[in-house]
Amino acid sequence: SRLQATRGAAKHERFKEEHGIVKYEKEQAKIALAGAAAKRKRTEAKIIEAIGILTAKGERVSMGAVARLVGITKQTISESYRQFFPNL
Repeated sequence: SRLQATRGAAKHERFKEEHGIVKYEKEQAKIALAGAAAKRKRTEAKIIEAIGILTAKGERVSMGAVARLVGITKQTISESYRQFFPNL
């Protein structure tokens, strides 16, 4: 059973290579990475803008306040954008 699964997987990979599917998948992966990078840049710009707004108003800059202004969760900021909050 395990041997048959291995042979089937190898056959599947050969099929993908012969029909250009591997190349297509690699191109799609590049496109996805570029899109993710662009989205991250936009989000970072929104976070910087929100921090500026809070600072200008004299309000306390916190992850929760920034999250509300940007429209993302506090958890997302904490996990992915913590570098903008070095004092927290």
